[in-house]
Amino acid sequence: MKLTELTRDECGLVRQKIEQVLWEIGLRVENAFVREKCAAAGAEVRGDRVFFAPEVFRRLLALAPRSYEIRNAYGSSWTIGGGKQYIAGIVIDPWTNSAEEGTRRPVMQDLLTDLALMDYFDEIAMVSRMDFPVADYPGEDSSYRALEQFFLNYGKHISAYCTTPDSLREYFAIGKAMLGEKPLKDSGIFTVAVATLSPLAVTELNCELLLEACKYNFPVIPTTCPMAGTTSPYSLVSTFVQGMAEALGLCAVLQAVNPGNPYLMAYGPSVSSLSDGHDMYYTMDKPVWKLAAAEVSAAYGLPFGAECGGTMPAGFDMQCGAEAMIQMLSGVGSGADVLCGVGSCYNANGLSPENIVIGMALRRACGFLMRGMRLDTLDSGISSMREQQDTGHYLMDDLTLELMRSDEFFTDPLLNYMGEFREAPTMLERAGAQVQEIADRFVSPVPADARERISAYFRKEIYPRFRSAGI
Repeated sequence: MKLTELTRDECGLVRQKIEQVLWEIGLRVENAFVREKCAAAGAEVRGDRVFFAPEVFRRLLALAPRSYEIRNAYGSSWTIGGGKQYIAGIVIDPWTNSAEEGTRRPVMQDLLTDLALMDYFDEIAMVSRMDFPVADYPGEDSSYRALEQFFLNYGKHISAYCTTPDSLREYFAIGKAMLGEKPLKDSGIFTVAVATLSPLAVTELNCELLLEACKYNFPVIPTTCPMAGTTSPYSLVSTFVQGMAEALGLCAVLQAVNPGNPYLMAYGPSVSSLSDGHDMYYTMDKPVWKLAAAEVSAAYGLPFGAECGGTMPAGFDMQCGAEAMIQMLSGVGSGADVLCGVGSCYNANGLSPENIVIGMALRRACGFLMRGMRLDTLDSGISSMREQQDTGHYLMDDLTLELMRSDEFFTDPLLNYMGEFREAPTMLERAGAQVQEIADRFVSPVPADARERISAYFRKEIYPRFRSAGI
């Protein structure tokens, strides 16, 4: 079973309109070298705008692989687009949503707890970290203290969401420390986020990020976030077409620069509140965009990442629960190759460990719903009915004994199945207990020699900057 948004004809029409935008309006590309590469690949360049004829656009997108391998620095790998749905996690946001303390600024222990959860769940293959300081390290180097702990305690694939080329180059320098004698190029240990600026622009800064990723053949993921009513048209489908043109156009630019470079298509639109102008990121419009984006991406043969978390408020009330389930169900049901942002809340500015483990439980529930009803036990069931037609007693029936410890019916340790029979801990209480247990047992998966190389890099290259500045 799969959730869908567009019919085949509708998907074809939307693709036609995306291609019309990229040919008639084009992308503003602020880097001259990138524009030259686009021109050499067949695009038309006028001033700082690049125009892709539909046949050129489709040819460039066909160069991006439908599946590719990502790795960590320590010997593990994951195939993106190979039929298995992975999760991209996040650690550290501007706010931590604490069940005991409410919404507060993150501290170092929040980072370490989130990292323990990222390591615990096998379905999580890649993780990003927002460049944000931790409140219990008040110095100017606070964000770097958190960054060091991230690399010292995280052992899977890294999504580098960097806001400057210098910051990305720091990530790459740390990556070289992680790898030791192995080369960074073609290592596959980073996915690099490259933003587009709505409407329809790739800035000089983001061109530089793209070029840095191309040096090492690292996969690229777009951060494309048009806001309906302010940076994109105030309609569902128009914002969809503009945002998809931005994200797919960036893929065409990437292929012009470095043919065959892996690309994980992604798209994160939102709605502007016309009453006060604030950005509403996790509204119920998001699932509609998400499902349609997955279908259009698949039609172009691109692997796709869809958001799977997300609530507007920061708490743990019924609205948050409903929103979290709807966002997760549409993410799982879209058939996306990667589910992004498990545990996110507070309009994409908050995170909590309880939300992460609850999100993973919701993911299992959504997987069960999307699996649907299997028919492989029909004949066995008929045999059971025949045997028990007079006794009506199925507790010791062969089929019961065969399936009682299987996944035939959905259960999850975070859910309360007692009903009226007895009081039991709530889902939130169970999640808190699981978080504590995982955090208490956590041991860094990073090998000792790599940890020493990472720490040495920070001691020699990062922290002296602050001492020399008198900090």
